[in-house]
Amino acid sequence: MTTNDLTSYFEDLQLPSKWYKMTPAKELVVEGTQIIDLDRLLQCTYHLLIFMDNEETIDQLWGLVVNASGRNVNFPNVDLKKHVLSIKDLQKANNSAGLEQAHGIVEMMSCATGGQRVYMAYMDFAYILGKLGILRF
Repeated sequence: MTTNDLTSYFEDLQLPSKWYKMTPAKELVVEGTQIIDLDRLLQCTYHLLIFMDNEETIDQLWGLVVNASGRNVNFPNVDLKKHVLSIKDLQKANNSAGLEQAHGIVEMMSCATGGQRVYMAYMDFAYILGKLGILRF
């Protein structure tokens, strides 16, 4: 299976495209190839199913973080799921929550992105909520 087959795979499972399009194909391939890593694909599919079942919870909590960061004011026309939060945005959210240290914010981002990126997207946040046990299975 290659990256060209991903869309038909997800369509065969009847997953809404709005969900699987949020997962970059490069996160599912064997490094340096276009070949899909089956373990990553199965894990991704499992997460997508859980996230779909918990969409309302994820949206509510992500909305709180986006609002606390001020991104909803700076970018009012951006769809909630398409917001991307930088470390600075997360620090603003941390400060607006009245928390003194931002250490946990950086760790949260690192956990969500595997240390690969310096920003957090909706799916990263959903993954964190799952790790914290907030999402129901």
